[in-house]
This record gives sequence, structure tokens and C-alpha cells, in this order.
Amino acid sequence: MATLAYTASQRDGYVCKPVHSPDLKAIMALEFLGGDPESDDGGSPTVWRDPETGDYLLRGWIITDHTALAEVGENPPGEITMRFPQRMMQFFPKVKGDGRGPDVR
Repeated sequence: MATLAYTASQRDGYVCKPVHSPDLKAIMALEFLGGDPESDDGGSPTVWRDPETGDYLLRGWIITDHTALAEVGENPPGEITMRFPQRMMQFFPKVKGDGRGPDVR
């Protein structure tokens, strides 16, 4: 499993670097899309995109609200549920016009 390596500064934001496998070949380099403009330190929530797969990687807040946790139910193995503010949608390159996206349940 690859680990994202990054450095942070107030001036530059996050700079993602390739992570190397034992044989020193790059196995992942992520594209930084944005950090929460309302965050005190600019560190979270955060959005990255994997240019190879087009997948998004999200850093958000742990949900502690018991009502919300009861409504979403237990997470399947290997998955998490997190809170991600709507204002962060601006960092996704393609967002459906109504902001809700398709319901794929």
C-alpha cells in the first residue's frame, strides 16, 4: 500500500511528491486540488486527484454526531464515513450543475 508523502507551508499549500517502492520506482503522484479556505491551518479538509485513475482522495472530519452515525450505519470493512463540507466542491473539476450529482444507490 502506497503512502502519500507531502510537505506543507502557509505560502505554498500542499506539495505532493511521488512515493517510491522498494526498487525506487515512483508508484504514485497525486495532484493537489485544494484545501479548505476556512481551515485555520489550511490542512483539512483537502482534495487530491490521482491523474492515473481519475479517482479523488479526500481528507475530511471524523463524524462524532451519534445521530448521523446511526443514520449512515456501520462501515463495510476497509471503508470510512467522513464529513466533507459542501464548500469544498469547488475543487472538483466536474460537478453536476445542481450540486447534488446522480443518486446511484
